[in-house]
Amino acid sequence: MLNNNLIASLFVFFSCSSFGQWVELNTGTSEDLVTVFFADSARGYAVGWQGTAIKTTTGGDTWVALTTGMGSITWKSIYCTDTITCYASGQSGKIIKTTDGGGNWAELTTGVNFSLHSIFFVNDSTGFSVGNFGTILNTTDYGSTWTDNPVNTGTMLFDVYFPADSIGYAVGWDGEVVKTTDAGGNWVYQNNPANRNINSVFFITTDTGYAVGYDNAIFEGFILETTDGGSNWSYQAYPFNATLTSVFFTNADTGYIVGYDYPAYEGIILKTTDGGSNWGKQLFGKDTLLSEIVFINDSVGYISGYNGTILKTTNGGGAIIGVEQLSINNEQITVYPNPATDEFTIRCDFGTPEWIKLYDVMGRVVLQEKGDKNTINIKNFQKGVYFLEVCLYNRTWNGKIVKQ
Repeated sequence: MLNNNLIASLFVFFSCSSFGQWVELNTGTSEDLVTVFFADSARGYAVGWQGTAIKTTTGGDTWVALTTGMGSITWKSIYCTDTITCYASGQSGKIIKTTDGGGNWAELTTGVNFSLHSIFFVNDSTGFSVGNFGTILNTTDYGSTWTDNPVNTGTMLFDVYFPADSIGYAVGWDGEVVKTTDAGGNWVYQNNPANRNINSVFFITTDTGYAVGYDNAIFEGFILETTDGGSNWSYQAYPFNATLTSVFFTNADTGYIVGYDYPAYEGIILKTTDGGSNWGKQLFGKDTLLSEIVFINDSVGYISGYNGTILKTTNGGGAIIGVEQLSINNEQITVYPNPATDEFTIRCDFGTPEWIKLYDVMGRVVLQEKGDKNTINIKNFQKGVYFLEVCLYNRTWNGKIVKQ
């Protein structure tokens, strides 16, 4: 029987009025999509493995396959300077360009033969691409010629971003962060506390930016923030253990991160509405690795992922789902979503619970499961408040679940 002392000791939970609204689009491909880019509200492109390139002119409602003429090259990044002019970078130093919306592609001469992971243009003529061996390529003539200005040749750079024409950042392996203030003429190393792989960087202003990545030894993700142009970076806390692949902010307060949970390899979408002080999770209806997130305005966004996945939202992904943190001596068990409609998940990174119980408000046991089952189905339960017990190592974590 659930006693009054236990009820009084329950932790506070966070509620939300509705769950996130990310809808999967029919892309017509099952190949892994590495990146997605929208030139306007209707025209978008996505590229990925095995030479895959697709295009929409209907805001994602329909997609058509594009032929790049480059065989099975895996494309790592795509950037469009207008609705019909786009550049894609990928394996073997390849950069291709289209000036007719993907109908025809021309290979550009880069002078390198290893992977180029990211491409970014600051205006119609000037662009950058970064990749293996510290490569930073620069063009000022619409891609006709590229000049390599490498940094540390022993590293890999995964992403490049310019918040202004002359100010840019590149990030990569082992916490590498470099900055230019002269349009790529010189790149200077930035201090940061993460000696781990940084996958993505995004700046709201020239001073305020975010970077995300993971520790490749333990697959533990991290979020970094700077407010002084990269001179100093600090960690932001988030209650999930996941490899983080992409970050995007729609304004100073609202940001999104995608990635995947390890070891389950399930996609994850995070959102903040307070500039990163707190991050919560958003739901979507497919378990797959997520690779990149972009928004075209405050409400409409797209996510690319494996197995041909493109997700779309028209309301900022909806609300952030609640997360319950059950703590004993700084050891936490995470319970989400809360409130829940059909099921909730119990996550414990330091062991497997022995058993899980739910009580109703009268103190009656309404569910008991072995701890090796971390997803609890409550679809047929009556709406209301239930009390949760999780037993592990002869200790009990207690919390509250709301069934909607």
